[in-house]
Amino acid sequence: METESTEMIARPAQEVFSYVADVRNDPKWHTDVLEARLTSGETIGPGAVFEIKVKPQMGLTGGTVTVSEYDAPRRIVFNWTWGKGSPRQRSWSYPTERDRRSAAKSRWSRRGS
Repeated sequence: METESTEMIARPAQEVFSYVADVRNDPKWHTDVLEARLTSGETIGPGAVFEIKVKPQMGLTGGTVTVSEYDAPRRIVFNWTWGKGSPRQRSWSYPTERDRRSAAKSRWSRRGS
């Protein structure tokens, strides 16, 4: 399954990117993520790993989120795994140069079940 959504965000591109890139912010906006902590050092970039606790649909489970692509402030790709669910990939990007300057639009896409 693949989904995509676009949101308008009236903030500078770097500010939005920094917030989204830090999975520790996910519990503030993602209803399934209860906790998140960075487990691979102090900086966020390619290979950074976060440990998460999630409550998808039924029950509580844990998993990891790994940053697989990082091109600030244009694009970030996360690989998610948790519980018995299939691995998922979530990406975030500003699709055009104009959008990066104005921070008018961000795009999320998700692959996996």
